[in-house]
Order: sequence, then structure tokens, then C-alpha cells
Amino acid sequence: METVYPASKTVILILRSRYTFSKSEFYWFIKNNYFLGPILIESKGVKAKRSDFELINQRNLILKCSIYEPEIDASEPRSCIIYLHCFNGSRIESVRYAEQIISERISFVCFDFSASGLSAGEYVSLGWYESQDV
Repeated sequence: METVYPASKTVILILRSRYTFSKSEFYWFIKNNYFLGPILIESKGVKAKRSDFELINQRNLILKCSIYEPEIDASEPRSCIIYLHCFNGSRIESVRYAEQIISERISFVCFDFSASGLSAGEYVSLGWYESQDV
């Protein structure tokens, strides 16, 4: 008798995106590795700083995260966009949007889901466990 597993129990081992934090390290990396971008950025007169940090999810896995925070008056209301990458991606996908979002004076958070990019974890569950990372 065959055993049928529900799709929610499916896990996939994917090839992870690899990237680095500094441009000097970037030049030592081989083809298909990426640079997370500068720590300080400016777009349309709005300056922002990228800060990298870690969170621990419900399964005790370390998630690697970044936040881009525009330098705005403390009395201004703050908005934030959280970028969620695709199942075989990483936060490196979000770098291309940072300047546009910062120019609108909006904070921007991106992170690697568990088992993606530089975050801990071995297998991607196609959203079952990753939904707990948000």
C-alpha cells in the first residue's frame, strides 16, 4: 500500500543564494554571488542607513535581516514595508527596491526566510514553516 503525504509536509532542499555585506569582500566571491549593497544610501535627497540584525523564529532558527531607515524628522509618522522573497530567493532580491522606497520616506525591512540566504535551516517547506518567520 502506498503512503500519500500531504503537500504541506513536502520539504525541498534548494540551492541557496549566497551574498556578502561589503563590497571589498564581494570581489573575492565567485560568479553568482551578490553584494547586499552599501550601508548608507541616498535617493532623491533622502538619506538612509542599512542596519543588519538577527531574529530567532519559533523553531529557534536564526533569521538574517536588514532594515533601511530614512533620516526623517522624529515627529513625522513612519511607515514600513516588509519585503518577502520567493521560495528559492533571499533578501538580495530586495536591494533593487531600497532606493525607490527610501525616496518615499518609508522604512524598508528585508530578511532571509529560514533555510534561505544566510538564515539558518536546511529545508524549505514551500511556506508551511516559513509563514511562521513573518
